[in-house]
Amino acid sequence: GIGSMVDVQMLPQELLAPLSASEVEAPPHQVERTDVGCDHLDQFFTQKKSLAAQYSDLYFMRLQTLKPDVAAVAAEKWKGTGAVHVDRILEIPVGQRCFVVGTIYKEMSLKPNILTDITNKDGAPVEAMRKNFVDAADYAIIEDDSGRITLDLSAEGVPACGEVVTGLVIAMLGTCMEDTGVFTVEEVCYSGLAEQPPAGEQAKGASILLVSGLQLGDADGDPLAVEMLVDYVTGNLGGKEDHSEAANIVKVIIAGGSCYRSPDLPPAPGHRKPDAKAVAEQHKERAAPVRELDILLTRLSASVAVDVMPGDGDPTNAFLPQQPFHACLLPSAGTYSTFRAATNPYAAVMGKDKEAGDGNGVLVVGSSGQNVDDVMRYSTLTDAVDVLDLMLNWRHLAPTAPDTLPCFPTKTEDPFVLSRCPHVFFAGNQVAFGSRALKGPAGQKAVVISVPCFATTATAVLVNLETLAAQPLVFSPEAFSAQP
Repeated sequence: GIGSMVDVQMLPQELLAPLSASEVEAPPHQVERTDVGCDHLDQFFTQKKSLAAQYSDLYFMRLQTLKPDVAAVAAEKWKGTGAVHVDRILEIPVGQRCFVVGTIYKEMSLKPNILTDITNKDGAPVEAMRKNFVDAADYAIIEDDSGRITLDLSAEGVPACGEVVTGLVIAMLGTCMEDTGVFTVEEVCYSGLAEQPPAGEQAKGASILLVSGLQLGDADGDPLAVEMLVDYVTGNLGGKEDHSEAANIVKVIIAGGSCYRSPDLPPAPGHRKPDAKAVAEQHKERAAPVRELDILLTRLSASVAVDVMPGDGDPTNAFLPQQPFHACLLPSAGTYSTFRAATNPYAAVMGKDKEAGDGNGVLVVGSSGQNVDDVMRYSTLTDAVDVLDLMLNWRHLAPTAPDTLPCFPTKTEDPFVLSRCPHVFFAGNQVAFGSRALKGPAGQKAVVISVPCFATTATAVLVNLETLAAQPLVFSPEAFSAQP
């Protein structure tokens, strides 16, 4: 009966015998997670989010910051051509070969303009119907604080008008035509890769995992892929090789697009008093993705360091730089020291050697993808990897801001200038995975990575901080069943 004791002497003797060696279960496979320090840079943190300043100050500081480097590179490149450097556009001589440094502005007839034609006859915004605003009639202008001049980019080997965007600081070699006053461009020169800090040895063997576009809260999403992602990172998926690979992940960076935003927004109540019950349901529906994100981040942060960036549609400011998620949105994840709400764009140094002083470690810089998407929207460029490659050579993370990409105005600096060449440069929420290794003339080594949207591809990217090799990881039953 209940509570009665078993007489040991009545049990069969074979149950009392010690276990044989074959019956002793082998201890479970255990691995230690690699630990590498991380210093988050504060260049994108905005303490005072004010729109009182003029955007002209931002363009002025961009030109003043990049012009000396561009001019130096151009002078070295064209020193044997006999062309003279003209410091101010207003002083360009007519009919004489020269080169000049300035900021590109593109006149685009299809670019949305709130003062003229932003809607069609049906009242639908133009932006909702058009994905690219390039037109054959577009033309480019180069300008500085003295004046501007129209460019002829028709020469062979010169980037066409569709291959440049507003906001670039660039050097151009050519001649000002006497009859038209147009500057006929023969060749262009970018800043090239900036100086790069030494990577050091502290991040040897370590990896980071990049993921974007989780779109949590989408009823049509695939929760299994997200579960597989969490199980892989926490060591609950795969065999010994997978566990060892996951143990080398020192940080998971979630590059925006974490919360699903329904396109079916409810209509405005107008002059009618909104229904309190309906409003409460809407608030509950909009809060669900954030709660789901908090649960996911809590599970990950219990095992590994996690940085989460905001992105398009996430609950934070829309202007770049986007500031971190407010602490009240992620209360559970915020209790872990391994969790950090980061900015968009993102900048951090992995594996910094404290004894070696400043200026060492693997520099990781990236965005949630708005900057890359905007460049492709206003140019003929279609590959995110090509855009990221060009951005490093332009030394600018968001050249189209503030013209077509909203950002905060600043008076003293342009925070998007890439004064140092990152080792890892990524953009999230892209159509597909892509990567490219870059090498600079001064020994710079970098990898640019297009991080695909996880909700549509179930793909994350594993980056080795030592070799800078990028590897896509597909989290789907089909992908794992296809492995030998």
